[in-house]
Amino acid sequence: MQRNCWSIGFFILLGGLSVPPGGIARFHGGFTPEKIARREKHMVAFSDHVPDKSVTMCLDSEGLPVAVSRTVMTEVCKKGECLPVYLKLFWTVSGAYLGFAMEPGEVLTKYDHALFDAQDYDRLHLLLGDPLSPLANVEERDIVPGAPSVGKQDEQADVTTGATKKDIAPYTVGGAAYTTYALWHLVYGETKDSIQVVSRNYLTPALKLSFLRNSSVRDKMWALSVIDFQDLRSPELMEEIAKNYRNGEGYLRDGILSALLQKEYAGFVQANYLVSLFGMSGFAQKRAILKKLEESPELARDCIPRLVESLAEPAPQLVVMVLRVVRKSVVKDLQVKKWVEIQAVSEDADVSLAAMECIAYLDTH
Repeated sequence: MQRNCWSIGFFILLGGLSVPPGGIARFHGGFTPEKIARREKHMVAFSDHVPDKSVTMCLDSEGLPVAVSRTVMTEVCKKGECLPVYLKLFWTVSGAYLGFAMEPGEVLTKYDHALFDAQDYDRLHLLLGDPLSPLANVEERDIVPGAPSVGKQDEQADVTTGATKKDIAPYTVGGAAYTTYALWHLVYGETKDSIQVVSRNYLTPALKLSFLRNSSVRDKMWALSVIDFQDLRSPELMEEIAKNYRNGEGYLRDGILSALLQKEYAGFVQANYLVSLFGMSGFAQKRAILKKLEESPELARDCIPRLVESLAEPAPQLVVMVLRVVRKSVVKDLQVKKWVEIQAVSEDADVSLAAMECIAYLDTH
């Protein structure tokens, strides 16, 4: 109650400055707090200056995590002459910045008590959404000369300073350089790291499937990073992975192959599935698949007979790799043997040599 009274008194002192009637919020990806049906709090031993030492997992009506939040309430002036920062920061379950929300009547201020306007909130939201911001390498003293480190306990440095170096200005809200700096480091600091740990308590095939269906490549990659061998038994999830592979770019395709072709998963990825991915692949991905097959003879023996049937005018380098897999895995399938014999009379010298070496090896093993 004291905070609300203090804020109202501040508005009276400002006299005539309009404040949006509802709570100010900015979010990515169409997220709104209305999607939250239940919240579960998790205590975390944060070392930063924010009083709230917890993160809150936000669940929808079906019990699926839709966001993680943390309440940020801290004094932002050295002498108490301006409003504290009081808002909730939101992240996706994978730890990506999602947005912020403020209670009705709460505002952010700039230098000399000037209120943020709508464009300032838009700009702050945009800047906080940049994980590669140069603010990562900016020292606090570059913004607030003589200020203590941002990581120290009970810090109450002036976050509304108007003194902004020209090389920092493009990455901050005008007149609120330190506010931008402090919030950006909260978004990408300890809290983000803790979210990835807390989120593992909520991992289910349904959650991973929802992330794979998300338009965000980052979210898809996160889902792939937490897949386990049990997920490989889910037809719905594997179908979604194949769909992502078919429609994805190189970065996503590489992530899918890295997730599926781990040694411990060799017995769980069906040969037909892998061959279908091979058929959709470009040269680099085909090389990656063949390299993994070399390391998994059992999977190779299942894949190679189907794989050679799907080869249509392959590059000589790929043919040599397939021959190497056939030899190393001792694949003696009749159809594969005929294919190897055809390669032995190839016009490409490397292919022909590899095929003859393969035939000689298989005849003695």
